[in-house]
Amino acid sequence: MKVWFRRFLITSLVLTFLVIMAGAIVRTTGSGMGCPDWPKCFGQYIPPTDISQLPADYKEIFKVEGKTIADFDAFKTWVEYINRLLGALLGLAALGAVVCSFRYWKSNKSLVGLAGLNLFLILLAAWLGAKVVYSNLAVSSITIHMLVSFAIITVVSLTILYERAVGVVNPVTTKIPSKIRNLFLLVIGLFVFQVLMGTQVREEVDNLVIATDNTERDRWIGLLPGIFFIHRSFSLVWTALLGYLFMHVFRYYRQNTGIYKPLLAAGVFTFLEILTGVIMAYFAIPPAVQPIHLLFSSLIFGLLVFSFVSMMLRTYSYKASSLTAK
Repeated sequence: MKVWFRRFLITSLVLTFLVIMAGAIVRTTGSGMGCPDWPKCFGQYIPPTDISQLPADYKEIFKVEGKTIADFDAFKTWVEYINRLLGALLGLAALGAVVCSFRYWKSNKSLVGLAGLNLFLILLAAWLGAKVVYSNLAVSSITIHMLVSFAIITVVSLTILYERAVGVVNPVTTKIPSKIRNLFLLVIGLFVFQVLMGTQVREEVDNLVIATDNTERDRWIGLLPGIFFIHRSFSLVWTALLGYLFMHVFRYYRQNTGIYKPLLAAGVFTFLEILTGVIMAYFAIPPAVQPIHLLFSSLIFGLLVFSFVSMMLRTYSYKASSLTAK
């Protein structure tokens, strides 16, 4: 059961990143209404691949809020269906982790609570995702949805690392310098701020898609408001802060690869994130690059959290006799 608990947690973390990317692809391709009904898709558990598989009056049958849906598009239907499928698998993995967590009920209820919180956040994200698709795609909805996704990454990472720490007898502990802790929090906080600016830029791009009927993409960058230029320039400031943080963490924790290696990986993904940003800015915002840009942001956040939580857990001692599940 303990092994399965870990497997479900790791699966949940991987699926979270996949769902984030799938959601971005749905939004970029305009596939949100690819499946007009739920939980089935055009009344079928396996969606159609050709319009011939639908009744002649399918537009009337599958009206949404009294409005006739657009013409059937197999590509958009399957993009949305895969997104739903990944979301369902994520929910099942989180549920499996909750079930397995009860092994720790007598020894460490915190793990049960964290697993339950993760499942709640995933259900909340699913509900918000539906609102993002079916609403007017207001920036507040997009922002809240992204924040919940980051909360899921945080909770799952914390649960994985905390479960590993449980039962360790007399681990090496060190006092964390306040400078490093505060710098870590500053870097994570500013990164979230940077991502939130990105969600606003994303909303403006969506408005341009509607206003120009998805044409004249080469003009879009020049039509974006000032928030885009702040978002672009601030990425360089944040990258410099990340390098400064890594220098201090490596100097203090060079013997603990679990702390500084995630930061190093975050630096690599930051380079790739900036590269995708440059591609979008100078090559008319290619639709295929937008989901990758969002995925890199999520990975960077996850690596920052993983490194920070690993560092914080070193300040605690766990005794196998009191915390290991019996």
